[in-house]
Amino acid sequence: VDGETGPSSTDVLYMLAGCSQRAPDDVKADCILPRRFHFCFESWQGYSSYVQPLLEQLEERAPVNLGSVGYPGTSGLFVQGAALDAGLQDSGLSLEFYSNYDARWFHPEKYTPNISDVNLSRLQTCDEGVNSYYEYLGAEYLNRTGDWGGVKIENGTGTVLLKCWQEKWWLSPVCRSNPDDCMP
Repeated sequence: VDGETGPSSTDVLYMLAGCSQRAPDDVKADCILPRRFHFCFESWQGYSSYVQPLLEQLEERAPVNLGSVGYPGTSGLFVQGAALDAGLQDSGLSLEFYSNYDARWFHPEKYTPNISDVNLSRLQTCDEGVNSYYEYLGAEYLNRTGDWGGVKIENGTGTVLLKCWQEKWWLSPVCRSNPDDCMP
């Protein structure tokens, strides 16, 4: 049993394949049999664009999906009560609905802390966090949006990574010119 599998469901795939590290350079050399881990109870892959290529890379070591454990899982948006109540009372803006975060039409940032209220020293850099754990996100974002302002090219490898404000926070296009007008 391993209660500390890492920051993502991708790590679980590597562990089930017998890999000793996340994203090994050489799957055949690093992911050896017999496996130390044999099953997991839940994985939040969502079968994004990276899952199938990863399973193909793992070849015969790839874990097999045996089906559901019998309960559905969902992900969603959580908004703290004070902000939720303030938005509803002041303007009728429901902060539970994602479309109400469109800054062209609404101003949900009026009801939440400001990005400058966040102690950035308590955050990892994007290169230590999201760009390390979810390396594919930069390329996927660029492919879907064409927004070169939200990505950077890693020197040497040419990998497309998310480009972060103060190296800590990825900002949407509408927030880049004035981050303090946006909510964390």
